[in-house]
Amino acid sequence: MMNLIHKLKNDPRIRNSLWMLIEKGISLFGLIFIISAVAKYTGPTIYGEIALAASIFIVLKTIAQLGLDQIYFKYVSQNKPYHSLFLENSMIFVSIIYIILSIFVVMWAYFNTSFTGFFFISSTAIAYYFTSIDLTNSFYEGQLLSKFNVLANIIGLFIA
Repeated sequence: MMNLIHKLKNDPRIRNSLWMLIEKGISLFGLIFIISAVAKYTGPTIYGEIALAASIFIVLKTIAQLGLDQIYFKYVSQNKPYHSLFLENSMIFVSIIYIILSIFVVMWAYFNTSFTGFFFISSTAIAYYFTSIDLTNSFYEGQLLSKFNVLANIIGLFIA
């Protein structure tokens, strides 16, 4: 039994999985904390516009990535060569798709929402662009270095 525990403790995949669990827990805690603070200070109307914008662009982000984050994770975890070239081309591809889709949404918002709604939708479009091209999380998970993702999340929460 102790031998099994020792093997599990020293297995880099198990340690990486634990770091990934810690990262998700910290992200969930930060999400709850930040959402409650934003909702408290903005009120229901403005918070609703922010939530609508976030919902729209999370869907656009998913469409633009087309699962490339999962493909990149598999590519990196198998130690295939030229993963930096794959990353570069993926970022270009995701950027093109995301920008085209975002232009349509922002144009729709310009004609059909209030000024604050348009402002939030435009701001969210820019913010989600950066999250859509960010594949470094998949890189560190594929290299079994999820502790760097945890560190980045902690720093991000302190800044927020």
